[in-house]
Amino acid sequence: MSHYYTRDISVFFAGYVAGMSVFIAFSKLNAAGMPIPAWWIATTAGTALTVLLAASRFLRFAERINAEDADEQPGRDADISPAIAKQETPPLLMPSPPDSGITFSHSTKALQVAQAASIKYWSDYDPLRPPLQKQITAFMIERGVPARQAAELAIAIKPDDLP
Repeated sequence: MSHYYTRDISVFFAGYVAGMSVFIAFSKLNAAGMPIPAWWIATTAGTALTVLLAASRFLRFAERINAEDADEQPGRDADISPAIAKQETPPLLMPSPPDSGITFSHSTKALQVAQAASIKYWSDYDPLRPPLQKQITAFMIERGVPARQAAELAIAIKPDDLP
């Protein structure tokens, strides 16, 4: 706890020194007949100090939350029985009839677009002229799938018997 107060006092002292330095510079420039640079320096320094104060408060708040989370973490594991903790996670694929396609336990936009691309490009393709991966990827990108993910999905839905 004393470390906390030491840090607060040092931050306060640094702010006090910076504020006094800005005030002295403002006074000297104003007395020398240069009010515009004086106000510019005072405003810039005041803004910087305000931002630093806000960042310091935010980081202190985030540190406190992280400390609270670290304190709670062991308690969460203690609530789970050992039998449940050792269970394996369920598989992603759910059992499906042999004549239908693979189904997932959930649906996402990317999976829906991949299914639509699979139906459009691979359901009745000509083995002598298979669709280009660029076409399939572009189809998915047009429907909102990010480019990298679309390229990966295009590869994933390509039939296994093609090179």
